[in-house]
Amino acid sequence: MINLLLTALLFFTSNEVKLEISGIKKPIGNLRIAAYNTPENYLDESQMAHSYVIRVTETGSMTFTIDLPKGEYALAVFHDVNEDGKLNKNLIGIPTEHYGFSNNTRGAFGPPSFDRAKIPLIHGDTLRIELQ
Repeated sequence: MINLLLTALLFFTSNEVKLEISGIKKPIGNLRIAAYNTPENYLDESQMAHSYVIRVTETGSMTFTIDLPKGEYALAVFHDVNEDGKLNKNLIGIPTEHYGFSNNTRGAFGPPSFDRAKIPLIHGDTLRIELQ
């Protein structure tokens, strides 16, 4: 009976979401995913609500499951090819590693705003992000 209650509790509190990342060019390195839940902490690496590191094993696209509490999040993803833990940029600040955001939104001169990237995440959703 206790096992049944624990299983039911995990089912109803879990918020598993499928994440499909496309645009992967090389089968090396890691995908680094950051989930932000407020405009104030958006893109501040020390203030991520949740983060994930997924080993890249193929080119094209990869699908996996993440578990986040229900709510609205802006997700930022980049392909850390050299596994140094940061989004590498050239001398003028343009990223040299592929990246993407939830809603596949883009910024004109820099990253998109939190409001443009935020998305409600509900159990069973599939979220697709294309790396650029």
